[in-house]
Amino acid sequence: MRSHESIQPTIENRASFEKRISTLPYNHQVHIRRAYNLAKEAHREDLREDGERYFEHVRSVFNILFDEAGVKDPILGAAAFLHDAIEDTDIRGEIEGRTNSEIRAQGGTMIENWFGQETSRITLALTKPFVDGVEICDKKHKDDVYHPQLEEGGPRTIVVKMADRLHNLRTLGARSKENQMKIIHETIHEYFPLFETTRDVFPEATDYLLKEMKLAIARLGIN
Repeated sequence: MRSHESIQPTIENRASFEKRISTLPYNHQVHIRRAYNLAKEAHREDLREDGERYFEHVRSVFNILFDEAGVKDPILGAAAFLHDAIEDTDIRGEIEGRTNSEIRAQGGTMIENWFGQETSRITLALTKPFVDGVEICDKKHKDDVYHPQLEEGGPRTIVVKMADRLHNLRTLGARSKENQMKIIHETIHEYFPLFETTRDVFPEATDYLLKEMKLAIARLGIN
C-alpha cells in the first residue's frame, strides 16, 4: 500500500498499465486487460465535466485500488474499469422505453458473458438504477434504491465504490461550490457509515481510503 504523496507522477498510457499488472498471474492479467480494453472502447466518446476523457476516471479508480489501497484482486480490478459501463455506455443497449430491470439485465448478461458471474454481480451492484418512470420514479427514488444496493453488494463491491468516491473527491474542483458541498455532505453522512462496513474484510484498504477521502475534503476548504 502506497500513499498518494509517495506515488511519482507518471504519464498514464497502455505501457504504464501493462507494467502495473505485469507481476500478477497471467490469468489475472488477462481478466483485467479485457476490462481495460472494453472500458476504453465503451467510454471512447465520453468526457467528464472538466473536459477530460471519461476513461481517465475509470483508469484512476483502478489505479487507486491497485497502487494505493493494495487491492490486486482481478475481479475487483475489472469492476473498477467497468463500474460505469452499464450506466453510461452503449453496452447497456437502447434505454428508451425500457425498464430499469430490462436495461440492467442486458448489461449484466453482457458483462457476465465476458467476465463471469462475480464480476457481473459487482458491476451491477455499482451501477446506479435508471429513472424509467415505472420502477424508478425520480432521482430521489434512484438514490434510495442505490445505497441499499451497494450494501447488499457486500465489502467487495463497497471497496471499489470507495476508490471511485476518492477519485471523485480529488477531482471536485471542476464542479460548482454548490455541487461540491452536496457531494461532500453525501460522502460524510451517507457513504462513510457504509464504507466502515468493509473494515473486517479490507482493514488496511479501508483505513487508507477513508483517510484519503478526509484529506481530499479538507483540501477543498469547504465548511
